[in-house]
Amino acid sequence: MGISSYLLQCILPVIENAIGIERNKVDRMAEQSRDRIPDESASREEVAEFWDTHDITDYLDELEPVNVRFSDRIDHGIIVTFKSKVFNKLFEMADERGVFPDVLIHEWVAKGMKEAQATAPDSRKTAISSTE
Repeated sequence: MGISSYLLQCILPVIENAIGIERNKVDRMAEQSRDRIPDESASREEVAEFWDTHDITDYLDELEPVNVRFSDRIDHGIIVTFKSKVFNKLFEMADERGVFPDVLIHEWVAKGMKEAQATAPDSRKTAISSTE
């Protein structure tokens, strides 16, 4: 069973009871002409603007299943500040690769550390992988 079916079977009755909408009204709303959900080519800003002005309950019939992976845990974090130009370029580059900026930064730091280890004296080398 896909997530769309799951949502319709499990969540829709809760929504109907909570706000008093009958099933036939939900079906009529789904059939009415409405704005299309932005596709993958839309920018983050366009998607944000869309959902700022639309209600997801009007689009339950269009939801599609997705595969989700959760990481075990994040051990540590650090705050890094950037000048606006660098910050904007970082988001642009991450968006082009289809990843979040923190993933891109992590890859760059891991790569830089690996390169630094390759040139460090033997006594200072410690094993680090790009997945750490």
